[in-house]
Amino acid sequence: MEIKARLFVAAIMLLNKISNITCAFPKKDYFWSNHFYMFKRLLLVLIVLFSAELSMAQGDTTEYKVMDVIYLKEGGILRGEILAFDESNGGIVFKDEYGRKYSFGRDDYKYFREDQLIKNKKKAKNKEVYQRKEEGLSFNVGLKFNFISLNDNFTPDDYYLNGFGGLGDIVTSLSLGGGMYFTRQHFVALNTDFKVASFGYAKQYFNAGIRYQYQYDAQKSNVALYLPFELKYNRYSEDIQYDVNDTIVDSGPGGTVTYWPISQEYGVTVDMASLSIGHGFGFIMKNRKSFNIEVGLTKYFVLSQKFSGTTHGNPQSSFDGFAMNLSLLYNL
Repeated sequence: MEIKARLFVAAIMLLNKISNITCAFPKKDYFWSNHFYMFKRLLLVLIVLFSAELSMAQGDTTEYKVMDVIYLKEGGILRGEILAFDESNGGIVFKDEYGRKYSFGRDDYKYFREDQLIKNKKKAKNKEVYQRKEEGLSFNVGLKFNFISLNDNFTPDDYYLNGFGGLGDIVTSLSLGGGMYFTRQHFVALNTDFKVASFGYAKQYFNAGIRYQYQYDAQKSNVALYLPFELKYNRYSEDIQYDVNDTIVDSGPGGTVTYWPISQEYGVTVDMASLSIGHGFGFIMKNRKSFNIEVGLTKYFVLSQKFSGTTHGNPQSSFDGFAMNLSLLYNL
């Protein structure tokens, strides 16, 4: 219990660190500050669920009782209640915690202590453990929330003077997958995600690839614990802004005003390979189906990038980045 408590506190401290993350998107600071806080709250819910499951898996609850304790000369210890004590000769009549009575002379015990606080572990009631899917085909459908951050690693030139940090959004995608269990522990599948909504500026988001899932819990409860790994191809597109070496002349009643430099937006599409690792919780149902919650981290490896709308060549940007993912899945 003490170890779990320390792990829980450490997790909360880590979440506080996450909340201090700042993204290099000046035009989007308000967006990221609000939604990284939301992601922190979602992670906190998952940690609470995981801690609760660890407690359930142990199958006991700890209570305390006040008992008298006798330390016998032969090395044993008895816990219970002293019914009578003869001060003249040290004789004791004792009832242990199971209701058995004993009579001890002074030569039978070393010493005794009264009113000691003793841990009393009681087994929790056995809960029916549902059968899990261990072989054959399985399909899933659900929603995934993708917290995407791509740095542009911009280098200025004669025309493109300044970048605004890169690309980023919180994309909600529909996730579809299907695969096969080789044993209860090993599951291999094909999976695809595509955008259904976004909180910010993403125009296109799509991925497809292979998924491996390793289930490691002891199957003693109705919550499966597993590690998902994914290798995928991804496409992401968004508009990006740069300060450029150009001018705008504005003439009006108050005179002529010249603006330099000016900001321009261009479209960019990035093709990437990705590697993801995470942790999942599968809540098993009676019919061998399950509702799953997953949290993960994705690293992107850019394969190509393409700009649109540029008139003076392309900006010298080289994208790279990562994503944090939260998935809600229903397994058939």
